[in-house]
Amino acid sequence: MLWPIRQMGPFKNLHVAHTYLAKVTGGTQTQRVVCGNVSRPQDWVAVSADPGPSQAHVIVDGETINNTWAFAVWLIPEQGAWRINYFHVASSRAAGKSVEDLQETARAQREKHHDFNTYILYMTALQQADRGPNFQLGILPEIQKDLAGLQVPRHLQGPPPFEWQFGKSAFKVLNVGSIAVGGKIYLKIDHEIESWRDDKEADRKNRELIAEFARTYPEYRDAFAGLVVNAHEREGSRGFGTVDENRQPSK
Repeated sequence: MLWPIRQMGPFKNLHVAHTYLAKVTGGTQTQRVVCGNVSRPQDWVAVSADPGPSQAHVIVDGETINNTWAFAVWLIPEQGAWRINYFHVASSRAAGKSVEDLQETARAQREKHHDFNTYILYMTALQQADRGPNFQLGILPEIQKDLAGLQVPRHLQGPPPFEWQFGKSAFKVLNVGSIAVGGKIYLKIDHEIESWRDDKEADRKNRELIAEFARTYPEYRDAFAGLVVNAHEREGSRGFGTVDENRQPSK
């Protein structure tokens, strides 16, 4: 299936959030250089640097409607100017929540034994902590360690698509994750269905999945503002989304 390419921008408030200078003396290989105070994961980063003159790693932040994005740029001096050696772009905040916020919420859900919520929140934190192969946040190994100690929920085991069976209802789930909308974080489920005659039919199938999922995992409301379920047409290109808001706001 071909997935549509969506525009990320427009961006606003683009600004340099952090700058790190690194220098490697001796050797011939690219090395990792730690910048900051290693006593707290939030206070250090590790960057790549080639032997030679000082190089710079710059984090540029920019905002879109629902997310903050981080552009990690590796700059190398060349003939009196800076040349971009590598750059990486990723979402760094969702609905205003930082990586640390998501990790804290995931740990709180783990204490409640809400395994599905815990796993999705940790995966979201992992994605938001990613700054590419040449820039590592100090908090990333902590998140990876926490994830390694989790039992993957049975409905998320193995590679997608997932075959979800709830009683007599079966669903082919393509992807599960989180999405920020209107300052809130929702649980997002994409599934595949047969071609539909009208949008009411697609909405009905989405709501069937919502009802079965809510019956199986009622605790999702404790971490997410609601469900966003997208139906994708099998052997077609159509899609239809249904949003189910929680009656009470998520914590």
